[in-house]
Amino acid sequence: MCRICDLAAAEILLAEETSALIAEQFAAGAAPPNAVRPLFVHEERAQVRFAELDEALERSTAVVAAIVTTLHEELREIVLAALFPAGAAERSPEEVLAAFAALHARQPTEVRVALDQAMDRLDRAYADTYRAASGAAIAEARRQGARAPVTAPTPEPDRMRPAAQAVVLRTWQWLMFKAHETVGLPSSLPTAMVPRESVERILGRIEPKGAIDQARQGVHVANGGGRIETAEVLEPVQIYASEIMDGNTCRACSEIDGIEYADMEEAREDYPLGFYRGCDGDARCRGTLVFIYGDPDDEIPADPDEDLPEPQGLVTEDMLRHIVRGDGPTQGGHTFGFFGEGKTVFPEDWDDARVGDAVSKVMAGTPRQFGRGRLVWEAEQDGVMIRAAARRFESQATDVVEIVPKTAFPLYGQGVFVTRGDQRIPLPTREARDREAQSNRAGGSVES
Repeated sequence: MCRICDLAAAEILLAEETSALIAEQFAAGAAPPNAVRPLFVHEERAQVRFAELDEALERSTAVVAAIVTTLHEELREIVLAALFPAGAAERSPEEVLAAFAALHARQPTEVRVALDQAMDRLDRAYADTYRAASGAAIAEARRQGARAPVTAPTPEPDRMRPAAQAVVLRTWQWLMFKAHETVGLPSSLPTAMVPRESVERILGRIEPKGAIDQARQGVHVANGGGRIETAEVLEPVQIYASEIMDGNTCRACSEIDGIEYADMEEAREDYPLGFYRGCDGDARCRGTLVFIYGDPDDEIPADPDEDLPEPQGLVTEDMLRHIVRGDGPTQGGHTFGFFGEGKTVFPEDWDDARVGDAVSKVMAGTPRQFGRGRLVWEAEQDGVMIRAAARRFESQATDVVEIVPKTAFPLYGQGVFVTRGDQRIPLPTREARDREAQSNRAGGSVES
């Protein structure tokens, strides 16, 4: 055989061995059914049962889909009855359009009741999803021999109710929009009468796919919240991004897969709601974080001879904007006037230029390296201890190292505080930061 044939045969053999390993891990309950790669070593150490996580997500998705479908069917009957009251077999075009106008102007009582009931059911389904994800995270910790809460954290009352409300409103609005759009066509409004039977067929062809998809995204938000907030209580020593459950993995998720984080605060920057914020599918992302609660692996020292980009070049305009103003309510925002819940904030008199200059000086030092993909700097500037982070990518084809800036935030110092609800808690020293973090984690008792 020629060299090309030998290489092809070797690649086929490797692919077969990989497929066999994935199948073996799935049979053991470790890998999800749609896995496209074997488990990483840290995923095996964490004893995550991805197949069970996948099944739980599918169950929750089926529950919310059924709630939306039932609501859609109820609303369809209400609309049909409003357009053709008392079981009328036909009505004039003027009467049909007037009925539509009345439905748009004010929701009938039966519509409001149906929406409220569906909203309550969705809210309970999301709470159940949160608790199931929390229980799974606790089970992982226990399998690793870590201490675990006696009871799982519970979501705040009505936490997911706005999401549930958005889903039921979309179900109603979509039905009304499509019904009016189709029934109101000139071809559907003959000069004589509009038959009930034809409108019933039109309504029957309308499907609530968009509302079901939105409800599914709510499941992922509830699932991610239960998992990541439970892990914060358990204090993991190692944290990794994992996209093994995402069978149709986008490029952004492929690049983040396997990245290690220095701590939960840094992990929250990429996974603020438990799934990767950079995913092309937004809240459809099935990515998650993997937690290890035993002794961490030794930190890999950064190579002093490695040809990294100039440190001052790392603080890009995008990074500074992320630090100062953030990319959303849970992503970045560490300056006065732009901070969000749980964010540490630079002193009030620090403007954008001062923040950028301080972060640049911090990143001019020697970073610590976590795994092979994470660089972390920590240093004091003007009385404020600052942490900065970047990702390290190395091309296997060219051996070129690329450093991609990620974030920076204050840890503690004069003028630094953290937000907890309506409170601003000062963090002048490391001890104050540690006390506040311990107090914030003290929501659930633990057992030995």
